[in-house]
Amino acid sequence: MANPKLGRIPSMRERVEDTLSAHRNELVSLLCRYVDQGKGILQPHTLIDEFDNIVGEDEARLGLRDGPFGEILKSAQEAIVLPPFVAIAIRPRPGVWEYVRVNVFELSVEQLSVSEYLQFKEELVDGPSHDPYVLELDFEPFNADVPRPNRLQGLGFERGWGDTAARVVYILDQVRALENEMLLRIQKQGLDFKPRILIVSIFTLFLGDQINSDAKGTTCNQRLERVTGAEHTHILRVPFRSEKGILRKWVSRFDVWPYLETFAEDVASEIVAELQGFPDFIIGNYSDGNLVASLLAYKMGVTQCTIAHAWRRPNIRIQIYIGKILMINIISRQFTADLLAMNNADFIITSTYQEIAGTKNTVGQYESHTAFTLPGLYRVVHWH
Repeated sequence: MANPKLGRIPSMRERVEDTLSAHRNELVSLLCRYVDQGKGILQPHTLIDEFDNIVGEDEARLGLRDGPFGEILKSAQEAIVLPPFVAIAIRPRPGVWEYVRVNVFELSVEQLSVSEYLQFKEELVDGPSHDPYVLELDFEPFNADVPRPNRLQGLGFERGWGDTAARVVYILDQVRALENEMLLRIQKQGLDFKPRILIVSIFTLFLGDQINSDAKGTTCNQRLERVTGAEHTHILRVPFRSEKGILRKWVSRFDVWPYLETFAEDVASEIVAELQGFPDFIIGNYSDGNLVASLLAYKMGVTQCTIAHAWRRPNIRIQIYIGKILMINIISRQFTADLLAMNNADFIITSTYQEIAGTKNTVGQYESHTAFTLPGLYRVVHWH
């Protein structure tokens, strides 16, 4: 009996080349349909619709639909069209991405690295570029074993947490649940001490003895305020500060970025003064809060947890189309803050598994940004 032989799995480039050999006319017609739509990004449904139009009900072409190229298109997440080239991002299975580019005129196929694909994508905005000094970030080598918390519902981190703009209400609910859980566990262990939880307010109108007109009827002028329904949890308010001194006006959440580093320094001093030492654990929420949490955790050398939040993937596509005008706006700032915070975090809590990894047929929210580019700023080739 002959020993079975191990065969090599064809690469994506080889599968496309084989399809070109077997179904040359059909594939050329399909790729020309993509190119005819002009420069831009094609979504999966467009790729499949055009493919179905080519195959139709012709029995001779049904093999194309069920063949290797049909499988490639079923797992394609987008295509970049820059005539005469079509580059396709393919996700054969969760967490695995491959990229191929076809020259429609020459019918040549090449496999692209992540960096090459992103550089090609940037040409939608900048045109061809040969800049050798583009900032490129690769976080893949930095792997670590992280704690895996369970019973998150008992701690207050329930499904859907953070899915609404009213995040302050959710935070107050979570800290009450967290305090109760901590007290219960401390009691069960036979220990005799009280936990302290501080909520650092990022958007604040604390002005000392002066109450800004925007703050009338509220308690946001208090430096330290106990959370209703809790005994050991307080809101700690620290003012934003610039080179000219304390900021004495309300600041939109879209305009906080220039103040966050100084804010983190001031918060560190206030926390140490209030706790008479460093905290054991820091939790960040949303992009701005996660960035401050990262700065604090790094400065104090303590464990950092990041709370995942919903992203709007179309935002980055909007930037690709509009270009450098938007590179200084909140989208690029938010992505950069998340990039720093989430790669610095010791572990991340999400509402659902889908947010991270997705499924075979659905791309996870964070998986979809494993590699991305902000043209003119930097490109991330692997966000771990």
